[in-house]
Amino acid sequence: MYVTFVIGFILFWSLFLFRQIKLEMDQCKNELIGMEKEVVQLKRDGENKAMQINQLDITLEEARSELSKKANEGNLTVLFLRVPLISLCMY
Repeated sequence: MYVTFVIGFILFWSLFLFRQIKLEMDQCKNELIGMEKEVVQLKRDGENKAMQINQLDITLEEARSELSKKANEGNLTVLFLRVPLISLCMY
């Protein structure tokens, strides 16, 4: 009788522990799934930010190029204006 009780108690306790471990594993699994979703979202956000930065770099380079062109056109205009003045002063 005592042996049956001990075996029953061991089985009951084993089942209880198994259920507890399963609950903890399920909780950990759910947390892990949540973290994985967060990582995917962070990667997506990072990729979007990288694309925005690349686009801003392109826009900045275009603006620099345009500014450089305008500056060079301005310098050429100034040079063309100076050449006749210098020529007139020589004569």
